[in-house]
Amino acid sequence: MFIGLVIGLAFLTKWIMALFIFFVCSVYFVYVKPDIKPILRFNFSILLTSFSVVSPWLFWISYNFPIEANLIFNGMIHPVNNVVQEHSGPWYYYLNSIRINVNELIYIPIIFLIYETVKSVTKKEF
Repeated sequence: MFIGLVIGLAFLTKWIMALFIFFVCSVYFVYVKPDIKPILRFNFSILLTSFSVVSPWLFWISYNFPIEANLIFNGMIHPVNNVVQEHSGPWYYYLNSIRINVNELIYIPIIFLIYETVKSVTKKEF
């Protein structure tokens, strides 16, 4: 699958941020066609393709540079569990920082997505 190849190559360049491509594609496919079985099959093929692109590189760096690879892998997991760069704060901290880093217009698609989600949940389509 082409999307799996793109995600694999993006992972080789930007690491964990490439997983957002998979997340955005999945959300888009659920929004366009809410039938879950083809979406799961498609997502599995995307993950399999991207893993086949990424795994040789990950195995190679883990074998040849174990200390550095361990630092990189722990660096990807560390922000999930711990405060990084003094970004502790309320749950809406990143909603405020996205306004500063991107633009105030980013709130328009966020509000639209929240509206569409609430509308689909109230219709029992979700």
